[in-house]
Amino acid sequence: MSLGALLMRLLLLAGIAAGAAQWWLLQRAEFVAQQIAAQWQGYGRLHYERIWVWLWGSGSVRNLSFEPTGLTQAALGTPLGYRLSIGRVDFDRPSFGEDGSLAELRLRYTDLVLPMQDAYRLRGRQAPPALAALGYDALHLHGRLHWQQVAASSLLLLDGDAQGADFADLRFGLQLDATVSQLQRAPDQIGLRKLNLEIEDRGLMPRYRQYWATKLQLTPEATAQALIAELDRRATRERWKWDEASSAALRAFIRDPRRAAIDLDPPGDDVILKNLSLYRVGDWPQLLGLRFRLLEQAPEPAPGSG
Repeated sequence: MSLGALLMRLLLLAGIAAGAAQWWLLQRAEFVAQQIAAQWQGYGRLHYERIWVWLWGSGSVRNLSFEPTGLTQAALGTPLGYRLSIGRVDFDRPSFGEDGSLAELRLRYTDLVLPMQDAYRLRGRQAPPALAALGYDALHLHGRLHWQQVAASSLLLLDGDAQGADFADLRFGLQLDATVSQLQRAPDQIGLRKLNLEIEDRGLMPRYRQYWATKLQLTPEATAQALIAELDRRATRERWKWDEASSAALRAFIRDPRRAAIDLDPPGDDVILKNLSLYRVGDWPQLLGLRFRLLEQAPEPAPGSG
């Protein structure tokens, strides 16, 4: 047998082996995806159109959607049939712990669509207007997520960002005192350790101020002052325990919304989220270690860059 024929046979065998391995990976990915969908049945209906995994472990999911049901739907206040969708999710090779639970995952998502008409609305007499009332039919977002489980310290870390045109750019880092099994079986026992949320306005606050300017029949400047006055009245009435720097920063943000950050860093032990209802709203800032601060404006990208 010539060397060329031998090489061709070796290449053919390698191709068959790679194809078989790829087929097995896809079957395994489908099985895992179905398991995840089954685990989420208590929260809602999880669907996807296609999943693909490469031999080196990374992959993608196309046309993913989630429809909250039961207690999740009641907690979020979404109408029946409300569904969020993601056009595509690309993920790096995940890592798993000794017990088989997910230890770390990095992903990027595009075309996340959150319908706003008749959707989520904060309840209460003094609740802010629903986003649909601000002219948003839907929010279109893209960004990234990084999930990490530190089993030794029962710590879950989540960080990432979300960017939406004519809305806002968000960057966040979250630390929870919880395990994966706790998320599934006892989410009311989750403890908050830290949260950092950075907000860069891209159109949300101007819409919010215009909404109130129309409702109150005031100029934009007078509307900002009216919103600050209402903030002060509510803080006094509910006896908010927050620091003067945060109070001043929030007033400045209402006047000129640009970049800001919200930090939650509970003093001492973490805060069990379900226990917040045991305290007065005015105690929450101190209990959660709340800080609101302004950030320097990010530089605009140079023309033609990116």
